[in-house]
Amino acid sequence: MFHAGPLAPVQPGSLSSPPACDLPDVTCSLPPPAATEVTLDASGNLLVQDQTGADNRLSIRFDAANQQFEIIDDSQALVTQIAGAEGSGSHRIVVPWEAVAGGRLQVLGGGGNDSLTLDLSHAPAGLDVTFDGGVGTDALTLAGSSWSRIDYSLTGASASLRLEGTGAAVGVHLAGVEPVLDLLTANQRTFVVHAATQTVLQDSGEAADGRLLLRTSTGASVVFASPAQTLTVDADAASTGHLEVASFDQAAGCSLALSSHALTISGDVVLQGSLTAQADEIWLDGSLRTACVDLRAASKLTATEQARIEGPSGDVRLDAGPNGTLAFRGQIDVSGRAPGQFGGMVLLLGRRVELLGAATIDATGDRGGGRVLVGGDLHGANPSIRCATQTLVERGVTIDASALAQGNGGQIVVWADDTALVAGSRNLRARGGSLAGDGGLIETSGKRLLHVAGPVDASAPAGHAGTWLLDPHNVTIVSTSASPATFTPTFTATANNTEILVADIVAALEAGTSVVISTGVDPNPDPDGTQDGNITVDAAIEVTALAGNVTLTLNAANHVIVNERIAASDGLVLNVVLNANTLAGGTNDDNDAAQGNVQVGAEIVTNGGSFMASGVSFSNASGPITTDGGAATLTFTGAVTVAGAVTLGGGSFSSSGTTFNNTGGAIDTGGGNLTLTHTGTITLADDLTLGGGTATLTATGGTSDILFQDNATLTAGAATLTAGRVISTTKTTGTDIAITAAGALNLTAPDGLGASTLPLRISASGGTLSATTTATGGDMYLLGLSALSLGAVATGVNAQTIQIQTSGDPGYHLSIVAASTTGDDWQLTSSGGIQFVGAGTITGRSLTLTSTGAVTSGTAASDLVATDTLSVTGSSIGTAGNALTVDPGSQPLSLRATSGDLCAEIQGG
Repeated sequence: MFHAGPLAPVQPGSLSSPPACDLPDVTCSLPPPAATEVTLDASGNLLVQDQTGADNRLSIRFDAANQQFEIIDDSQALVTQIAGAEGSGSHRIVVPWEAVAGGRLQVLGGGGNDSLTLDLSHAPAGLDVTFDGGVGTDALTLAGSSWSRIDYSLTGASASLRLEGTGAAVGVHLAGVEPVLDLLTANQRTFVVHAATQTVLQDSGEAADGRLLLRTSTGASVVFASPAQTLTVDADAASTGHLEVASFDQAAGCSLALSSHALTISGDVVLQGSLTAQADEIWLDGSLRTACVDLRAASKLTATEQARIEGPSGDVRLDAGPNGTLAFRGQIDVSGRAPGQFGGMVLLLGRRVELLGAATIDATGDRGGGRVLVGGDLHGANPSIRCATQTLVERGVTIDASALAQGNGGQIVVWADDTALVAGSRNLRARGGSLAGDGGLIETSGKRLLHVAGPVDASAPAGHAGTWLLDPHNVTIVSTSASPATFTPTFTATANNTEILVADIVAALEAGTSVVISTGVDPNPDPDGTQDGNITVDAAIEVTALAGNVTLTLNAANHVIVNERIAASDGLVLNVVLNANTLAGGTNDDNDAAQGNVQVGAEIVTNGGSFMASGVSFSNASGPITTDGGAATLTFTGAVTVAGAVTLGGGSFSSSGTTFNNTGGAIDTGGGNLTLTHTGTITLADDLTLGGGTATLTATGGTSDILFQDNATLTAGAATLTAGRVISTTKTTGTDIAITAAGALNLTAPDGLGASTLPLRISASGGTLSATTTATGGDMYLLGLSALSLGAVATGVNAQTIQIQTSGDPGYHLSIVAASTTGDDWQLTSSGGIQFVGAGTITGRSLTLTSTGAVTSGTAASDLVATDTLSVTGSSIGTAGNALTVDPGSQPLSLRATSGDLCAEIQGG
């Protein structure tokens, strides 16, 4: 409320006496004193009008307790003729509410500099107020109550306000009113500015009053109290308006939403809530301290060296739009350094994204690093985050998403759908915590062209290594690169063959960061692209020092071609993964069965690390693989050709695909297990040596075989061989299968085991032989057995030949547990003894048992039952306590003990 000041005192003698004059004696009529008139218009609305042209100092209050309007003007008298009104002729008039039939209050100023204080504490619901200041500089002060929402619409020096509160709404219309002092409190405030070329938002200029000032180039000026929740300013966003945000501090205040054609943030802005802004162009030259910043431009977003955005564990999005350029030179700090805090989130987006000069992004956190996405999300595959076409990170740029104490490193992605030039790659960090935690993930990828200028750091001093992912089209790993010598904001890719320096890969691995190079992830493939997505190793990757257990992964949409050595020095563990025919870094997930092979043409040494490969087909001609305890896993949809030696030193070996052939590729697991699961024929053309390991060979196709060629042998502690058709050999001498421990040998082949001219040759020191054939003519020819127990033997329904021959030192070499078939011809020959275990029984058409040692029965009765001839020859047959029971039916029987007793019980005909 405004009040008139005291009049200046009149000094004695300051006024001279009027001069004497001769005038006629007349009676004068004096005019009434100056006054402001309070009336009702024809609609019953209250009208307050200056009649003098002098300066008015009005205040109007709504007195709900007494149900009346209170109007005060301490600068001049008020007059009224409203029935029931009081105080006419004084400086204060009260008008009863019932005297005012309309819902409007109009205040009309005169020619002076008028001011109005409007106290809205108890304003009637639906009240509509108009203040026309007239000529001069006129001011409005709004005081009183709290509102849920206050909306301003500013056009030149005119304004409209709408105030909404609990059960009440008030409208205020201003014309010719320049300064507005808005002392009302509100949860939300909105300013919409029309036809102004310049709008400025800043603090009020009064120290510590917490108020803000909005002024426009058309003369509007509003000082207002910050809202409790949200402040929205739309500065002619649809036209050519320019909004400048200067310094203000609302640390205990609201969130801020801005929109304009052009936006400049030049001061130091402190907000408790978030800052969101939309404009065609945004220029950031000041500092923002708030937990959440979201700036979105349509054509250009520029942050200078002075720009700084700071918010502990905050979220920052700077987006120049699908056709705009983001040029960032400033600093972003979303670190969480307090105990238990994590790093925040930063998104830098646009058609072109440029990180220039000494730009710094800090997303470190005490308990874990944050996420920094430059030009897109991981692999460019997140549809909710738009990808840049070109991305530039200059040499002096630093991005850090490391964990500080205990926690995992965060994630950094630098992506471009076309070209990514990452000169500052050495300053990209996502380290694990110093006390505990694994390294994070860093991706630097350009779909068509990628250049990096050094290794990133995703190491972990107290945890597992993190990962560096590179994801362009064709990639060649080279010793020297044709990368551009300088990186500038003007960059245009002229080729799409990416070269990666082997020194950068080795440096990252040695520092404790796993490296993933991928050419497969392409959610939006370029229809004009000419590259298949090959990865070629043309420079030796030799790791001589390691900070931890790391992995080198090559994921290719097409082929992986290794022309040079991949190796870790003695005592260093390196895992190697080669995935061809992959889109997402998985196993054969691009659904192209025709191409996508792994070709290993040079040595791979992992020193205890694992070796894994997948794709359509595999070959390691001239590429021996040595793991020294690590596993080797081959997962393919086509042929697997192991043409180079595989030496595992205790690790396991597994392979799947169509056919398998190891011509020239001996496999030595050193005690590890071996598993071959193929739909086609498994051809063993070189030795499989497992020591005490278990071999499982499965050829699942209906026409697939397991074939022993040349001098190939299988040596294992136990073995299970299952073929879709036959298990056969091309060998005439030597051993096909050697069981070196007391393990079992299981052979299953529907169409037969071996052949009469080329039987399988088996050397076994013990264990159990189980043999199964099911098809017509599924004969068994097994020779060379030594001290093996004959377990389950199953054949087809028609007559087949079963020939089993053992050899070795005297003693029991063939133990028969249970072997019962129908109508088969049995030939059991042993240079040692033949022993029936328990109630072991052989039933067949013809039975011929020939042993240079004893043929003995088990602890219970053992039977030989034949429907044709039955012949048993041994040094002795049976014992006095356990006679051998034989049943030749009505056919000939031959029992011959060459040197000892013959104890047999003959049954049947």
